[in-house]
Amino acid sequence: MGTLKLLWHARAACRLPLPRAYFWQVYAQAHRHALPYVLLGAAIFAVVLFHSLASVLGSAHLTALTTLWQSWVLHIAPLMVALVVLLHAAPLLASDLHQRQRDGGFEGLRLAGYGPAAFPAIPSLYAHAAVAFAMAALGSVTVLLTAMLVTTLQDQTAYSGLLGAVLLALNPWAYLLCSIKAWVLVMGGMLPVCLYAWPGRLRHSERESVQYLATGAIRWAMLGSVLAWAGLAFLLYAIGI
Repeated sequence: MGTLKLLWHARAACRLPLPRAYFWQVYAQAHRHALPYVLLGAAIFAVVLFHSLASVLGSAHLTALTTLWQSWVLHIAPLMVALVVLLHAAPLLASDLHQRQRDGGFEGLRLAGYGPAAFPAIPSLYAHAAVAFAMAALGSVTVLLTAMLVTTLQDQTAYSGLLGAVLLALNPWAYLLCSIKAWVLVMGGMLPVCLYAWPGRLRHSERESVQYLATGAIRWAMLGSVLAWAGLAFLLYAIGI
């Protein structure tokens, strides 16, 4: 609980010069990593949804299209984005915390007034969650743009009709909820990584082996994201969304 308290007290650290610069550095790195995977996943889903299923289902395609589009926006997209971000971010944060502790980097930061929570933990959490928020929105836009290209090249049903069907299938707030879910999943996954790799808490095997450190970070990230997903689902159910 002490670590969570430190993280809470440092929640506004990104207003300070060094954490703010680190935030943008991590954001750019995470964005470059996640972008190709999200674009590829969204493009594949669009081809399956608008081309493959159209040839298989025929007249029933429109009904299946609206159902699967709802699943993409509300479930598949945030889960895919969170997985892509966490598989990269969790080992990176754990390794960063461990190396700074091993090399004495935190001593210099303490002299400058920064603890491990303010630098690098909070900027890293915020940066990766912000990337997830943006990538979830980009994934849905990519599906629609790819669908437009596919239907135009294949001379299928007018894209305007399909576009209207998928957009009317959901409340506009659902697209914002998609990004919020991705943000919550990544934040929920990264918090346990901070607790796991916090300076002084790693076991000897994890300190000596990069593989142990990475797999442990990923394991805790997956557990945290599952719990975050369950908590968010319960909250949305409780308020009737």
